[in-house]
Amino acid sequence: MSLVRWLTGDRNRRAALIFLAAAILPLLAAGVFLAYAGILSIPALRYNPAYFAEPYLSRYDSPRAVLEVLEQQVFKTADPALTAEIEGLRRAYPLPHNARLFGGVAWQFDDPFLAYLFWDYQTYERYAVYLEEVNGRWVLVPTDAVFYLRTGLWKRAWLPIALPWWLAELAALLVYVLGRLAEKWRREGFAF
Repeated sequence: MSLVRWLTGDRNRRAALIFLAAAILPLLAAGVFLAYAGILSIPALRYNPAYFAEPYLSRYDSPRAVLEVLEQQVFKTADPALTAEIEGLRRAYPLPHNARLFGGVAWQFDDPFLAYLFWDYQTYERYAVYLEEVNGRWVLVPTDAVFYLRTGLWKRAWLPIALPWWLAELAALLVYVLGRLAEKWRREGFAF
């Protein structure tokens, strides 16, 4: 029996394949995300080696040095070159331009990240920044796909999307099964 005839033959088989493909879709989306973030997290692709030379190694030898540059210069001027310098990335991740941000209070210490909070003194909005030691210097870690992968936060975003998807699919499967069952009962004379 050919695959095409098998796929197009029985209606139950075709429906089962459609539901199976739909069930696998969130897993495929998670796999694509993991592959994308995994490739981006390769240090040779992620970091610019020029920012790990001697002037930067001594300038950013502590988290406090990065936080001072961030608070006193980057938030106030939004200088992309300085942002790239403290992040050490090949492509700088944009930071907010808000001269009212102040603070830099230690918030969390999750290996390997150090989290610090800054506040806007007019709106009291908080802004979290994460620091990590990479190749002998401290860098500002953007909250990108790599950050979500390394911290495990991607599961908090993926699971609330996948569960309703699977519940909706389960409801559709239940409706399909009940419809097929009702059709069978009608044919056999068990209609109510």
